[in-house]
Amino acid sequence: MNVISRTAAVSFLASILSLSAFAQSTEFSFQGSLKDGANPANGSYDFEFALFDTLTAGSQIGATIPKNSVPVANGIFAVKLDFGSVFPGANRFLEIRVRQSGGGGFTTLAPRQVVNSSPYSLKSLNADN
Repeated sequence: MNVISRTAAVSFLASILSLSAFAQSTEFSFQGSLKDGANPANGSYDFEFALFDTLTAGSQIGATIPKNSVPVANGIFAVKLDFGSVFPGANRFLEIRVRQSGGGGFTTLAPRQVVNSSPYSLKSLNADN
């Protein structure tokens, strides 16, 4: 391959990679620990995730996100969640409901989990000024 072809290929690759580097989304990863009684859970579980504006009671923000057949190994699970653009800088709390896959009703885990700064890193609080 001659020098011009290599330079063109490298430039093309760099431009593709730079486009993807600027693509941001509202999706974030959530990793948790789940117990079945006193022991770490193992198996496949169905989850529902809902976002609220307070630790208890309060108003739900956005839709409930179902995640079915999530593998849980030694109590550890991980999912990707996307509630959209609902992180303006105000407090947000994640409510988690769980059941064994295909099981009966969901059990709501308590307390709700505070959503820390990861989703907020998408937009600086001063970006609008």
